[in-house]
Amino acid sequence: MEYEGFKIFCKSTQPKFHLVCRTTITNDCLIIYVEERQKLYEELKGVPRVSLTTNLWTSIQNLRCITAHYINAKWRLQKRIINFCVIPHPHTGEDLGKALDACLLGWDIEKLCTVTVDYANNNEGMIKYLKMSYLKKVSGHPLNGGEFHVLLCAHP
Repeated sequence: MEYEGFKIFCKSTQPKFHLVCRTTITNDCLIIYVEERQKLYEELKGVPRVSLTTNLWTSIQNLRCITAHYINAKWRLQKRIINFCVIPHPHTGEDLGKALDACLLGWDIEKLCTVTVDYANNNEGMIKYLKMSYLKKVSGHPLNGGEFHVLLCAHP
C-alpha cells in the first residue's frame, strides 16, 4: 500500500488526480519498455552498419553502458543506449568482451562497424576477445576488422 501521507499530499495539491499503485506504474513501464525495445530492434535490423561506444560508469554497481550509433532510413544520426550490464570487479578484458558479445547477440547485431572505447588495458583485452569471438561469427566486416577498434580522442 502507498503511504497515507503521500495520498493526502497528492489530494491536497490536485484533487482530480487519481493516484495509482506502484505495481501498476511498474507494469506500465515494463510494457512501454518492451514495445520500445521491439521498435528499436526492428530499426536496427534495417541499418547497414552499427557502431558502439561503451564505458564503465563509476558506481557501486560497476555498470557498463553500451550505446549504439547508426544512421537511420531518413539519413539521421541516431544514438541509443542498448544495454546496461553489471561487470564484476575487477573487470578483465575478457569479462567486458563477454558482456559486449552477449549484448550484440541479444540485439542480433551482425553489422558492427566499430567499437569506440577509452584507452585502458581492460578495453584492449575486450577488443581482442571480440575479434576472436564476435568477428569470427559474422562475415563481411569492413577491412576485415582492421579498423574495428577506435580509441576515444578526448576524455573528460
